[in-house]
Amino acid sequence: MSGRTAPTSEARVPFTPTELVVAHVERTTAPWNIQFELASRGPLDPDRLRAAVRTAIAHHPLAGAVHRRDSDSPTGHAWVVVDDPAVDLRTTTAGALEEFRGAFYGERLDLSTAPPFRVALARGAGPGDGDRVLFCTSHVPMDGVGTLALVRSVCRAYRGASLDTPSVPLAATRGTVERFGSRGVRPRLVRAGETASRLWTALTDPPSRLAPAGTDDAGWGFHHRTLGPALTDRLLGSRPSGVSVNDALLAALSLAVDDWNAAHDRPTDRVGLMVPVNARPADRFYETVAMYTPFVSVSTDRAARATPRRTLRAVARRTDRHRERDSAAWVADALGLFGPVLPSVAARGVPWLLDRTDRALLDTAVCSNLGRVPAFPGFDAERPAGLWFSPPTVMPMGAGLGVATLDGRVSLTLRYAREQFDPAAATRFTDGLCARLGDVV
Repeated sequence: MSGRTAPTSEARVPFTPTELVVAHVERTTAPWNIQFELASRGPLDPDRLRAAVRTAIAHHPLAGAVHRRDSDSPTGHAWVVVDDPAVDLRTTTAGALEEFRGAFYGERLDLSTAPPFRVALARGAGPGDGDRVLFCTSHVPMDGVGTLALVRSVCRAYRGASLDTPSVPLAATRGTVERFGSRGVRPRLVRAGETASRLWTALTDPPSRLAPAGTDDAGWGFHHRTLGPALTDRLLGSRPSGVSVNDALLAALSLAVDDWNAAHDRPTDRVGLMVPVNARPADRFYETVAMYTPFVSVSTDRAARATPRRTLRAVARRTDRHRERDSAAWVADALGLFGPVLPSVAARGVPWLLDRTDRALLDTAVCSNLGRVPAFPGFDAERPAGLWFSPPTVMPMGAGLGVATLDGRVSLTLRYAREQFDPAAATRFTDGLCARLGDVV
């Protein structure tokens, strides 16, 4: 190992069970990489950008860690902070961005080297003379909000400003979903029943799949969309009472799946949507580079999708129930059952279970909403010129919707497997999604 990636002697923490499960699943499926992109209003300096990334890594220890096997760790694996990690900074141009993006986000990150992310500078891909910076982060050590925290620090460091959030010690990043939710016996029993019900439903009533309209190519494609002012105002400001932005997005996506399959002569029964939940404390909701996202599943049947209003009400009821019962804590409950047995049995058993059930435990699609991102300065201006984000997905869950709201602008990114959609099909599907969003709000 070169001196650039030599571990330090003191900065070491064990993998959480959640990280270990994600690592095992990723190794047997497609790379679980997060897409995050930020546009500047002017040209950026590559050397200055690289230095800013280094500053951000020093501020967020987990962003400069490597994976090591560790017999002393309860999970058998650990993160170790390294000295002077080599920043992977690539460059491309606006004209080559589409092809470059697929390879950039589709390439698996080697977690045995640091940092667990890479960066690219796309010249001329921002508005006017601006550039665009692409961040590809591994979902094993961090989630979408963790990536956002890292990007915000890079922006501030690039501008020469002090970083706006305190550095979180490596050990403190362990406060992940293993401690999320109530630990009372009754709530855990309720969630255990819901988990068993969800598994039974997945096996006896598998989620419907999107009709394919793709190619034989491997990898992912990306379609970006910014909502127009009128639809944005309705979504953010004048939704029906008791309905969240997330409810509206989930209802619209459920209807868009139904519409798409109907247009391709494929029946649609249960539409299941995987929904990540940010488990950070309220006072640090957009902070900390770490993995804090368990997930819930929100399903609709044919009756619930009879009309847009009925779909919206059904989704709102389901998400209310999840919040009331801390349903996302089922991940912590399930992992806690295995204790020290988890590394050798449960973590390797998850991908085995997915394969043996023909991946029926995977929903129809995934919808991840960063919410209303707190305002932060971009690389070269008071506000970024654009922000885009999408979660990883894997076939047969061939589409993932990433949503972020910044300065009143709602950006959508449809990440899709090329087996699922070709670019024209992805555009049509997003058109239908936006139309259905107008129907539900």
